[in-house]
Amino acid sequence: ECICGIRRIESGKVFIDGIDITKLEPRLRNIGYVPQDYVLYKHLSVGENIGFALKVLGQSRSRQIRQVTRVAEMLSIENLLDRPIQTLSSGEKQLVALDRALVAEPSVLVLDEPVSAQGQAHRLEICALLRMIAKDLKLTVVHVCHNIEEAFSVADSAAVMRDGFIEHS
Repeated sequence: ECICGIRRIESGKVFIDGIDITKLEPRLRNIGYVPQDYVLYKHLSVGENIGFALKVLGQSRSRQIRQVTRVAEMLSIENLLDRPIQTLSSGEKQLVALDRALVAEPSVLVLDEPVSAQGQAHRLEICALLRMIAKDLKLTVVHVCHNIEEAFSVADSAAVMRDGFIEHS
């Protein structure tokens, strides 16, 4: 939440590509964020949820449609675009939240416990997908989790933090 600008930090700074973004508004940070509980808008369809950031950023309707379709195809959920959120499984909701974070082409993707609600088999499948997305999009991903297996299945590098300090990396 501090990296994304949702929570103010009391000390220190946040840098992305050598640029201090500590005081930038969240919308100006170019960070995609997937919170642990997905925070999907129940009154919007899957496609509208995915395209929400583009709408807020003032993108044209045609660009919104192109981008939403592109990311939906990337995660193979294009068949869900017209569905209401309430009809989705937890795994489908997770993919919608991930697509929503990716649609604005962020420079950094922050994932907060992205697979904690999934069973072991589905968890490993999603971790493999996350690794592939990061590699294909050449995207820096901050994957916050409490499961060391999960962390190493996704990461090129990892750090163990305790009380806000890195203990191992």
